[in-house]
Formats: sequence, structure tokens, C-alpha cells
Amino acid sequence: MITTISQEFYEMLDPKPELRSLEDFDLDIRVASGEKLPYSGYVEIDITVPCLTDKVFTIPSLVVGATSYNKKVPIVVGTNVIRQARLHTKDEDEIPDVWNDSFASIHVSSVGVVKTTKPITIEPFDTIVVTGFVRQNRNCGSVVTETSEKGYSSRISVCPRVVKLNKKLCHQEFL
Repeated sequence: MITTISQEFYEMLDPKPELRSLEDFDLDIRVASGEKLPYSGYVEIDITVPCLTDKVFTIPSLVVGATSYNKKVPIVVGTNVIRQARLHTKDEDEIPDVWNDSFASIHVSSVGVVKTTKPITIEPFDTIVVTGFVRQNRNCGSVVTETSEKGYSSRISVCPRVVKLNKKLCHQEFL
């Protein structure tokens, strides 16, 4: 996942970074529904991470069209930021739990498959919360949700989220 900023947020920046074209990259970027992601280009933005206040990362970020989601969340931090931040942290750094969970999730393979005992019907363009069970392959407190690449439909998408696992109840809700 790449870092994105909304067009509206970009227009408010002062000074405004140069909006660059993606023509040279020949990218075909699509959203979960399979439709093309509307974007006007990319900018290079400087980002600092709370646990690395002395380090500034210059990150390419897509400038994307307006959606109901990015009106509330104008910047989505992608794995391109998380990977860079992880490379620059040291064991002695005080790393907030949410960043530590993000760092760990990038380097962990599948923890388990979420299953439910009830049939689920998803209508076109629906967003639902699925409560399911997971048998963990390893002990961990948090995971990133994502669609499995093993034989599941490409017509649905699981929104990437960091989810804390409840070891006592043995079930989780995934959006």
C-alpha cells in the first residue's frame, strides 16, 4: 500500500509541493472494487515518525480524488513509510505500540485464516463487519487483516487494518 493524500488536502498545503506526473511509470492502480483509482499525480512529502523525531523521510505520495473516506482521513500512511521507519529504529528507541505493531506486521507471514460458522452474503458495494475465529499459527498480539492470495475471490477485498487479537475469546471482528 502506498501513501496517499487527498486532492483537497494537497490544495491546502503551503508551500505546495510540485505535482508530478506518473506517465513515465505506466501504472495501473486500482481500488478494492477493481475500478481505477483516480489520481492527479504524485508529490514528494516530508514525513516524521513520532519515535524518530530526528529523522525526516521524503516519501512519494499519490494525490487522489475526493472520497467520503479521505474527507475524514486526508492522509493514508502506506507501507512505504512503515518500511523506511522500521529501518531507522533501534532497540533502545521508545516506539509507540501502534508503530511497533505496524513494524511487526510487515515481517510476519500469515498468522492464520479467519473463518466463520455462518454463511455471509455481501451485496455489491456493501461494507460489512465479519466476526470470525482464527487458529493462530504463532503467538502474536496484533495482526494486519488482508485478503489471502490462496484461492479466494478477487471480487471482494479486505481492508488492511491492524487488529489486536483477543486470546481469551478466540474470535475477532474484521471489517
